Amino acid sequence: MISFIRMIDKYIGNLILFLLPQNKKLNNGKNILIIRLWTLGESLLTLPMIKKLKEEGYNINILVTDRSKSVFENVNFIDDIINLKNIFSIIKNLNKYDIAIDTEPYLKISSIISWWLSKFSIGWDNRKYSINLKYNDKIHTVNNFCRLIEPLNIKYEPKELIPLNYKNENKIKVNDLIKDIKNQNKKIIGIHAGMAESSPWRSWKNFPELINNLNEKYNIILTGSNEEKKINKSIILTLNNINNISDFSGNTNLLDLSYLLTQIDLFISNDTGPMHLSAAMKCKTIGLFGPNLPERFGLYGENNISIYEGKKLGCSPCINVHKGSFPNCPINGKCMDLIKVNDVLKKIEEALS
Repeated sequence: MISFIRMIDKYIGNLILFLLPQNKKLNNGKNILIIRLWTLGESLLTLPMIKKLKEEGYNINILVTDRSKSVFENVNFIDDIINLKNIFSIIKNLNKYDIAIDTEPYLKISSIISWWLSKFSIGWDNRKYSINLKYNDKIHTVNNFCRLIEPLNIKYEPKELIPLNYKNENKIKVNDLIKDIKNQNKKIIGIHAGMAESSPWRSWKNFPELINNLNEKYNIILTGSNEEKKINKSIILTLNNINNISDFSGNTNLLDLSYLLTQIDLFISNDTGPMHLSAAMKCKTIGLFGPNLPERFGLYGENNISIYEGKKLGCSPCINVHKGSFPNCPINGKCMDLIKVNDVLKKIEEALS
C-alpha cells in the first residue's frame, strides 16, 4: 500500500504541481496549518518547532492521517486537528490559513494541499511553495524542521524533545501491567525489536542473544504494536530462559507506552518511532542504526546513546527520507549485523552504572 501511494504521488503529483501557479505572498496573519501526514518518529520530531510557533503567538492547526494523529491528540499547544480522510473538513478550510508549513519531506500531495488551504506556504525544495528551503541532510531532522520557521524570522535550536501528556487512565493501566515486575527490585529494560514496513532492514537480528545475556540480571519488557507481536514471539521462542521476560506488544497504545517509558530504567530500540518517544519521555535510550545516520535521526537530547557501525560499508546510509528513497537491501541489512552484542552490552552497563 505504501509503495502504491508513493507511485501515484510521484506521477500524478508532478503533473498537478506543474499546473499550479506559485502561491501568494506572506502576510501578517497568525493562523498556521502544519502538515504532518505520516510516521510516528518524525511527528514527534516536529513538536519542538510547533511549540515554538505557539509561544510566538500563532494559532496552530495540524493536518494529519490516522498514522500521525495520535502524537498530536493530547498536546496542549495545538488548537485543532484535521484528519485528511475527512474531505468535508478539507473543503471547508480552502484558503483559510495564512501560512501552511509542510513538514513532509517528499510527498507531492502535501505540497498540493498546502497550496489549496493556505495563502502562503513553506516547504522543501523538491516541490512548489511560496518559499522553498533546501533540505540539509547533514543536520538532525529536529533542526531541519526548525529551519522551516526561519522565513517567519524565528531562529530556534531546541535542547530536547517534547514529552507526550499521558492521562491518569494510562498510568492505571500500565501500573497494573508492571506491578509484579516492580516488586522484584530489578532494573527494567525495555526492548523494541519491531520496525516500520517501509524499511525492515533497519531491524537488528541479535536481540535474542542480547536478551540471553540480560535476563538473569534485569527484567525485560518487549514492546510493540499488534503487528509486531510476531517478531516478539519469535524472539521469545529462541531464548534459553524466559524468566523475567514480559511481552507487552499489542497491549499498550501510544500514551500507555509514553507512561511506561517513565517507569523503566533503559530502552533499547531499532531506529524507529518508539525510540524517539523514549528520548522524548526522558528515558535513557540506546538506538541502533545502520541504513540511516544518527546525525539525521539519532536520539535527540542528553543521556542517550546512538550505535552506528554502517560507516564500515560503502552503501550506508542508503535511506534518504528527503528524496523518498527506501531502496531494497541486496545484502539483507548487513550494516545492522556490524553492531555486535558485546558493543550493546557495554553501552547498557555504561548507561545503567
